[in-house]
Formats: sequence, structure tokens, C-alpha cells
Amino acid sequence: MRHSEQESPTASQAEALRISEDRYRALVLASSQIVWSYAAEGGMGSFKQVEQWWENLTGQAAEGAGASPTRWLEMVHADDRDATAAAWGSAIAAGDAYDIEYRVRGRDGGWHFVHARGVPIPRADGVIREWVGTLTDITAQRRAEADRERLLREVEAERRHLAEVFQHAPSFVCVLRGPDHVFERVNDRYAELLGGRPLVGRAVREAVPEVEGQGFFEILDRVYRTAAPFVASAARVRLARGGRLEERVLDFVYQPLRDADGRVSGILVQGVDLTAHHQAEERLRQAAKMEAVGHLAGGIAHDFNNLLTVINGYSAMMVEDEGSDGRAGEILAAGRRAAELTQQLLAFSRRQVLKPTPFDLNDLVVNLSKMLGRLIGEDIRVTTTLRPAVGRVTADPGQVEQVLVNLCVNARDAMPRGG
Repeated sequence: MRHSEQESPTASQAEALRISEDRYRALVLASSQIVWSYAAEGGMGSFKQVEQWWENLTGQAAEGAGASPTRWLEMVHADDRDATAAAWGSAIAAGDAYDIEYRVRGRDGGWHFVHARGVPIPRADGVIREWVGTLTDITAQRRAEADRERLLREVEAERRHLAEVFQHAPSFVCVLRGPDHVFERVNDRYAELLGGRPLVGRAVREAVPEVEGQGFFEILDRVYRTAAPFVASAARVRLARGGRLEERVLDFVYQPLRDADGRVSGILVQGVDLTAHHQAEERLRQAAKMEAVGHLAGGIAHDFNNLLTVINGYSAMMVEDEGSDGRAGEILAAGRRAAELTQQLLAFSRRQVLKPTPFDLNDLVVNLSKMLGRLIGEDIRVTTTLRPAVGRVTADPGQVEQVLVNLCVNARDAMPRGG
């Protein structure tokens, strides 16, 4: 009798067990998760609260879910059902923990993502008595993850788009970081401006040493120190390109970049290479000067030609009286040579009336070469190579001379150091 009393729980032990069970049930009720149990011999366990939770989530009556060990699988999404059933069957067969995510149809008709976890509880002899676990509705979490992934994709797409715009922008752009102005990014135009040399990861004083002494490094230092932008218009910069120093004409801005704390952390450089534009303007100015000189020469040649007409007329009369061997003949020959020069000046000024006549091209080139030497300058050598059988052509000699003069002047401009 004493032994039987020792095996029976005391009143205090029974009360402690009841309090523990009440506390556990209260914890289950307070939890936002579905708590479930599954008996080893089949069927849902003794947690009556799970019946209402399951029905609230899925709309499936608790007695329907517990009618068979796998009736609850009917609420699982068809794409997830086989994997969920296989994971559950494996846990039952091996006596292992159960952990899987799947979708179940909700009471609202939509699909809910749930995370199911379960662990086996063995008896004293090691045989599994039941599985106890939780079922968590993670729909909001999965939607948030999907939204975050979508946002990340959009941000990445925008980043790639901006990188593409930066790289292929029509203006030259680079980003300098830190007080040493280290190249962080450069676009194609900037790399082209600096002759394709390696830039990223190098400080400007190391990467572009030829700029030292031109004042631009000091301007960068001041922009970084004061956070005041700098704007340059038609600035002339000497840069090493193709193995030699070239002067480039640039419009650009140094714009300070700030970090999250508002401190200057770098400088954005953006600008346009105007060198070709300025060279075109210079050629236009030179052409205007040549046009003005041509008009001036044409006016003088026209007046001089009028005087020569009188001189040559009287000279011809004197030659008729005295013969061509005397001084009158020399005066007439000189006057005719002057008239030829005047015709060349008139052709240069484009004021001569077109008069197509047959003439020998070789003779025209030989006569014109005398004036070309004076026109082009002493630092360029003029040579002529004539074809003996070129024949005669019918054209305006003045216009042909003008074409030859233009070709020679263009050749001279292409050889600034002579040749």
C-alpha cells in the first residue's frame, strides 16, 4: 500500500502539472503561430486550439483536416503538394524534425505562404510518442521579400542605365575622390581626351603630370577645400596626346560631391572639348583675311592694270617708231610682264571676267610657279613635275591659276613647320 502511494502523484504534484498545462495552453493561445501536434499512431493530437486556427487560416473545418492524417494536404498548392507530402512522410518514417515552406489556400481564396516546423517527442523507451510543431503565416514576409527583390532589380536596372549614360555621354565626365583627387570613374570622352592612358585608381598629379604648373591642380584643391564649384570657359590646357604635347580648348566645371554627412568627398568633372570648333573658327578667320587681302589686291591690280594699259600702249607706239631693240622694247617687255602679274592678282581676287581660251598647261604652271614661291614662303620648297605631252586645254587661265593657288595654300597650311 505504501508502494502504491509512492507511485501516485501527490496533490501538490497534480496541482503543479495542472498549472504547467494551463501555462502552456495560455502560451499557445497568445502565440501568433498555429501550434499543432501529431500522434505517432496517426491523427491530430490533443491541442484543441489548432482546430480553430487552421479553420481561420484556410477555411477547412478542423474535423475535415483531422479526418485523415493527410487531409490537410488538400489545402496545399498543387505545385507544392508533392514536395510537402514527401518531406512530411520522410520525417514520420525517420523520426526526424520537419521543416518546410509551402503555400496553402486561404479562407479569402488567395494563397498564403506558410512555414511548418515540427520536432518528434520520444517516450522513455525512445519510441516516438508524437510530433509537436508550429505553422507560421509568412505571406507578408514573402511579399516584402518579393517587393524588395523587385526594387533591387529596378535599382540595378536604373544603375546600369545611368552607367551607360555616363559612359557614352557626349561630354567628357570623370569622378575624382578624396583630397588627392583619385580617378574613380571616367567615361569614353574623358579617356579619349587624355589619349587613352590608364586613369582609374590614380591621383591626377600622377596620371596627368603635364598639367603641373598650369594652375588646374590648385583649382581642384581649392574646390575640394571650399566646396565652391569652378566653371571654366574656353580654357587652354596642354595635354600629352599621341606622344606629343597638344593645346586643347575646353569648357568645363568642377562640381564638389558631398557624402551623407555633408562633407566634400570628391569632385565631378564635366565639360566639352571645343578644340575642333576653335580651329574651324580660326580657319574661317584666316579665310576672311585672305578674302579681304584678295579684294584689296584686286582693287590695286585693277587700277594698276589701267595704268599699264596706257604705259604698254605708248610703249608699243615707241617700239613701232624705234624698233624692239632699244629701250622702248625693254619698257614694253617689262610692261607685259607686269600685266601678267596683274592678271594673276586679278585671278587671285576672283575679279577677272571668265574668258575660256586654248592654252598650254605646262606653260601656265611654269609662269605661276614664280608667284607661288613668294606666296607660300621661304620655308616651303615648291617643285614642279611636268608631262611633256599634256597638250592644250580650253579653259579660263585665271580660274585654273586660282585652283592651283588654292591647292598650294592648303598644302602650305598642312605643313606648319615647312617642308
